[in-house]
Amino acid sequence: VSELKDDPLLQRTVVQLRSYEARIAAARLVKEMIGKPAPELDIEAWAHGGELSAEAMKGKVVLLDFWAIWCGPCIATFPHLKEWHEEFHEQGLEIVGVTQKYGYEWDTETEKAVRAKSSGDVTLETELAVLDKFMSQHELHHATIVKPAGSDLSQRYGVTGIPHAVLIDRQGNVRMVKIGSGASNASALREMIVQLLAE
Repeated sequence: VSELKDDPLLQRTVVQLRSYEARIAAARLVKEMIGKPAPELDIEAWAHGGELSAEAMKGKVVLLDFWAIWCGPCIATFPHLKEWHEEFHEQGLEIVGVTQKYGYEWDTETEKAVRAKSSGDVTLETELAVLDKFMSQHELHHATIVKPAGSDLSQRYGVTGIPHAVLIDRQGNVRMVKIGSGASNASALREMIVQLLAE
């Protein structure tokens, strides 16, 4: 038995099984969350735009976009987020990005966000400034929150991959969750936004 515990193939298989278990649990959580009140947000700071209180979001349709500055598929959703903000914001749609501190700086030569050599040296203020420049560069008009270190917000929303979009109706209930940046997800989200704004 002790020989089996040291077997690299067995160890990799156990790691893989635990990963599948976590994904199944997150998928179950997402399915069970539909129609129920959205978990409260953990906010360390707001970046790119004004701060929104829970009171200001009350009665609005809210699209939470879990994303990261280094995530290509997340960036692929930006044109949709920009379009939806322009088309639906005045009708009551509030898009809120959700990210965390990743230790990025702004490279003035390349005009790009780059991971700092020592991410521990990057202050929150620096990271917020980088997020603001990055989002402005992509012509995004919505705000994003930075979760506190150690927050379980992503787990409460069943996030296993990003982008992870959560649509919340005017009563504060989760109505749709989509993971990924494909055209079918964008189409489904847009349809649900229209439906929720009309309710």
